[in-house]
Amino acid sequence: MRSRRVTLSAVSALAALAAGTAGVVALSPAPAHATEPGADGLISSKTNTGIAEENADGTDLKILTPPTNGTALSPANVTWSSDGSTIAWQNLEGACGIYLSSPDFSSSRALSGAEGAACTGANPTWFDGNKEIVYQNLSNNQLYEAAVVPGSGWSGPLFGTDTGYYDSYPRAVGNLLAFDRQSRTGALTPQIWIYDQTSGTAHLVVDDAEAADISPDGKNLVFTRPDSQDLFTSSIDGTGIKQLTTDGDKVQHQMPVWSPSGTKVAFYDGSTSEVLDIVTGTETVLPGSGEFPAWQPVNPSAPAPPTSSSSPSTPPSTPPSAPPSTPPTTPPPTTPPPPQPHIPLVQRVAGADRFDTGVKTSRLLWPSVGEASPIHAKAVVLATGSSFPDALAGGPLAHAAQGPLLLTAPGSLTGETFDEIRRVLPPGGTVYVLGGTSAVSPAVAATLTSHGYAVRRLGGADRFATARLIAAEVERLDPVPAGQHEAFVLATGQNFADALSAGPLAALGGMPIVLTNGPTLDPATRAYLSGKDVLPVGGPAYQAAGFPPNPNEQCGDLAGADRYSTSAAVARCIADVRAQAGFPAPEFIGVATGLNYADALTGGAFLGMVGDPLLLTAPQSLSGPAAGFLNGQKQTVDFVEIFGGTNAVSPGVESSIVSLVGGHVMAPLAAPAGQPTPGPTSASAWASTLGFATQPRSLPAVRAAAAAPAQ
Repeated sequence: MRSRRVTLSAVSALAALAAGTAGVVALSPAPAHATEPGADGLISSKTNTGIAEENADGTDLKILTPPTNGTALSPANVTWSSDGSTIAWQNLEGACGIYLSSPDFSSSRALSGAEGAACTGANPTWFDGNKEIVYQNLSNNQLYEAAVVPGSGWSGPLFGTDTGYYDSYPRAVGNLLAFDRQSRTGALTPQIWIYDQTSGTAHLVVDDAEAADISPDGKNLVFTRPDSQDLFTSSIDGTGIKQLTTDGDKVQHQMPVWSPSGTKVAFYDGSTSEVLDIVTGTETVLPGSGEFPAWQPVNPSAPAPPTSSSSPSTPPSTPPSAPPSTPPTTPPPTTPPPPQPHIPLVQRVAGADRFDTGVKTSRLLWPSVGEASPIHAKAVVLATGSSFPDALAGGPLAHAAQGPLLLTAPGSLTGETFDEIRRVLPPGGTVYVLGGTSAVSPAVAATLTSHGYAVRRLGGADRFATARLIAAEVERLDPVPAGQHEAFVLATGQNFADALSAGPLAALGGMPIVLTNGPTLDPATRAYLSGKDVLPVGGPAYQAAGFPPNPNEQCGDLAGADRYSTSAAVARCIADVRAQAGFPAPEFIGVATGLNYADALTGGAFLGMVGDPLLLTAPQSLSGPAAGFLNGQKQTVDFVEIFGGTNAVSPGVESSIVSLVGGHVMAPLAAPAGQPTPGPTSASAWASTLGFATQPRSLPAVRAAAAAPAQ
């Protein structure tokens, strides 16, 4: 073992994972593939009581709401497919996400592949001949794409990576997509860009403009300007800008949308929707209407949205090309734009017991065998649910083996756990059993073997030997690249808190966890670590490593005054590592009780897969260090996942978290056995928005950090 710890100072190598740009190519004014004209049908808009649908003259008003079927649904941002048969919309509460429905809401379904956006998905628009939906993710202000039929196309960031700008308000016709773009620093006024799917390029067309809609013939734009209440038009290439209205001092003109015939524009006046006749200049108020007007095309010749029986089954292997990264030169605005809203989602993941909680945690990410998804479990890690010592090092193994970590009773394989293994892993797959036969009995292994699984037991004479065996398997599955040092996380094996907090960090860095005997190292572990770098977590681990914490070094002080302070210090380390590597701030933050190990173990394995932190808290009140970290991340975190039932993490703690981050409560993953589980349980949906789920996650530079002579 070396006397200096891993410094985590040079992690720029990961930035390449987020890179990717394309050149600027001008668009032709009116490509044939962009035309989708039709007759003018109904106009929909959002009201306080539901979705209003009425004729363009204000007659035949109906207020519609989707049936709940036990799930809260609150539609907004309705948009119509080009054939007028289907609507897409954003659900604002309950099982949030992007939904597809019949116009009367008699049938509705969540858009698989967009569920990962949850309540942050907004402004959906039909794209590519009604085969895809493009929407804005409010959590990072990027555009995302999801195939209407799961598995039939790309689902994830539209441009395959973060563009470096705030992109919002997508509106499409055919294969052309208009969207707003703005600098994250406020250095640019809002701009309208056009993305051409055929050429895979994006192009600036109008500066100092926003909220554009493309005419159904693909030739023109209608849009607003930040400093005006009037409407403007231009050609699709941004030339020939004209002011369409002149009464902006009296009537607001917001959210404009072309009629399918191209002769009228609907808009929101601040209280109701109106219709502007372009020929006569007449503006007609729609009684009973609200905001987000959308116009139904009557176009039977347009392609209908596909169904599962009519779409291809093989998704593309790569995302679309990224837009250009070179910013246009424009004067800075006199005042910065208002910030986009950011609403973190808070969700409890809880089962009837620790085994069931582990199963529900697995279902956050891992798909069923045969399900169309960019990821599938390659193995399962199985630990006893009765004691912690043999399980402490299991999180990094689950990451390296690419599968969930589940719990079982010692004497026989727990039923719900067995069902989950069979759901995610086909026969022939490997199940790693942690610990000796007293931790997980031969009967458990025999059950797995009889069903065709390859069982690999990693169990030593004691907890320290078991941790070394697990570490060796992590090294085998995720070997250190040539020229880099092996790095290990140290944590005490005498209690569970520090090792469980360290699990996601170890997985992020591709580092196994080895256990100390409190403030000392047993001789075999010291010999195993000879010549290797170590990163201690917790005071006892620093004592065992032989050097003190260094608060002046990044990730150099991971020993808090108690388990809660230590977990917060590790969480800050993860956030710092992500920032230095060029990744966004943590998308997920997990919270679990610090007084028991089970929920933090299975929850930490999930967080290790996505490279995000786990916070420990007291059961009845949110611990101060956890509150401090959450407060610092509330503007960027998308999801706070509470692992465990109300005895483990009380409703009061949940309320404190919601209040602290200004969050919205999601439907809990806590359905009784045998009932449908609410919430985003589709792994293919989660994976489409989790970059870490389909990319290499280890930090090579962590292992390549500075080292010194052995102790």
